[in-house]
Amino acid sequence: YLRTLASISATMLPPLEPDVTAAGSAIMSPRFAIDIRAGCDALEPMALLVAGVFAAPVRWRLRLIGAAAGVGLLFVANIARIVGLFIAGVHAPRTFQFLHLDVGQALFVFLAVLIWLAWAMWAVRRSPELRHGDG
Repeated sequence: YLRTLASISATMLPPLEPDVTAAGSAIMSPRFAIDIRAGCDALEPMALLVAGVFAAPVRWRLRLIGAAAGVGLLFVANIARIVGLFIAGVHAPRTFQFLHLDVGQALFVFLAVLIWLAWAMWAVRRSPELRHGDG
């Protein structure tokens, strides 16, 4: 999984940073390199989102849609985060640790909660048994 994240991220970088390669879970260029490790994979926010989705009292079909869409959105957002962190490492290396640890971690938990909230509002509209005041 970490190798996949590195590979996809490295393919996104050449327009922004030429001469980028991926090797295993690392992304490298002559100017900067990062190694994607456990904890940088967005699995914890994905698990939080999936737990919230499956705990909701809606039909299984809606839960499956929410889990799949939410995990997909977080996966894409994590690729964007990795690309952004790499670019920050190249152009503003002093901000890399702050963006990676302080901003990135909190932002992803917040994003997981926002995705869950948007899904919950959507799922409740499709679950007449949960709506109140319809009559």
